[in-house]
Amino acid sequence: MSKLIISCTSIFSLAFAFAFLALLVSPATSSAGKPNIILQCSGIKFSSTTLYALNREALFKFIVDSASHADHSTIETSSLQGDDVYGISQCRSDISSRSCKECVADAVNQLTTACPVSRGAQIQLERCFVKYNNASFLGAQEKTEVRSRCGSSSSSSSSSISYINSELMNRIDDQLARRLLGSNGRYFRLVGFGSTWAVAQCVQDLSLSDCGDCLSEASRRLRSECETSTWGDMFLGKCFIRYAAAAAADAAAAADDDDDDDDGGSNGYSGSHKSSRRRGWIKKYKWKLIAGAGAGAGAGAAAAAAALTVFGVAGIIQALLSLYDPLNGNT
Repeated sequence: MSKLIISCTSIFSLAFAFAFLALLVSPATSSAGKPNIILQCSGIKFSSTTLYALNREALFKFIVDSASHADHSTIETSSLQGDDVYGISQCRSDISSRSCKECVADAVNQLTTACPVSRGAQIQLERCFVKYNNASFLGAQEKTEVRSRCGSSSSSSSSSISYINSELMNRIDDQLARRLLGSNGRYFRLVGFGSTWAVAQCVQDLSLSDCGDCLSEASRRLRSECETSTWGDMFLGKCFIRYAAAAAADAAAAADDDDDDDDGGSNGYSGSHKSSRRRGWIKKYKWKLIAGAGAGAGAGAAAAAAALTVFGVAGIIQALLSLYDPLNGNT
């Protein structure tokens, strides 16, 4: 006898949420032609005739069936024999329920093919994420750096950047957790800053405080590794921060090997999309110009350009933390 313990979050309950998680491996392409960003199989195996195999099959079936109704599911299947399976799935909340189910089904198919008898595995596609393991990871903090990339450096002098960063970065960790906890239970931040955009998100099985801790660590590492870069990615086990300037879109695209996921231009820059498609992604989500108090559009654009050139990633993360919450329209 086995049991299934399930927790779901209603689809679109976290607008614009993204699920870019986990471990960096070389991209591969599924039979459906959709590339995976991440695919990792555990070296610990199980026999295909064991109860674990049946539990994993039940977990996969529920993940796919529930994808039309929830953008986030945490699942536990267990039995008296101890062949427990724990799983989580998460879709980008901007996509349709049909697209979510198609993505999760593709992810499960890839896991079944690539990791047929692995006791743990995870896969990240452009629109969804699926992970399972025989040991529970649900609700556990994971702050190990698993992926990072940096774009080209800005032309500003290193001394200017270091001075600005030293003033701004000291406040980021404190502000991040505090602002996140004050964001009505949302696990992400999205901000437009002139022609530069940034997004941060946690996996939804974390507590808000753990989410804040994870993002604080991500910001610290991003500042260290991509301090003066025009774009950058920092992925920890259960959270990420990404930022980019429109002018850096082509460079970011060139750094990727993935194909366009053809999601109506709504993808981030994890694939080799055209810069126009990237700008369309920004436009779709209505990233708006953030100007200082009383500043006009021209002054705001100049300030944004200065933030990217002089502040580097520090200015972008500072904007991410404090300037814009697209759900509430707050500035």
